[in-house]
Amino acid sequence: GSGKSTLLNIIGCMDSPTDGEYYFENENVLKKSFKELAAFRNKKIGFVFQAFNLADDCTASENIEMPLGYAGVKKSERKRRVKEMLEKVDLSDKAKSYPRQLSGGQQQRVAIARALINNPDLILADEPTGNLDTHNAGQIMELFKKIHSESDRTVIMITHNPELAEQADRIIKITDGRI
Repeated sequence: GSGKSTLLNIIGCMDSPTDGEYYFENENVLKKSFKELAAFRNKKIGFVFQAFNLADDCTASENIEMPLGYAGVKKSERKRRVKEMLEKVDLSDKAKSYPRQLSGGQQQRVAIARALINNPDLILADEPTGNLDTHNAGQIMELFKKIHSESDRTVIMITHNPELAEQADRIIKITDGRI
């Protein structure tokens, strides 16, 4: 209720602010059309949600591949990149598994792989460990730290868990809509 998810949705170009301007890499994103924003998000921003948001009728590979299809990447290149990404999140053996066949931690790693597949500049994670046990939450945090350190991507994560927040390089607290 403090506005954290709304802020994340504005940063991710899913919602518009009620006032002001929003620049992302020196571009005023509020002036983009709906179609331009969709292409912008697909290229520049990776989303990781608490509920995973995986397509139940698609395998892990197919879920990860989806953004590449929207981006117009050729099939052979999509297959290569998906294979590489599955290795990166340690799920090569689950490529043909459907979400219902995966644990919560595995589903979240598929969601993270999908968020990373287009090599976005920004990763937005809204309570990415909220549905996970302590062990899997720890693995997801380690994966985010690795993503940040190895690729210099910005990762913005919302969490109510102070122990997870303490692992971040920077913490911004939002209370009652105020930073």
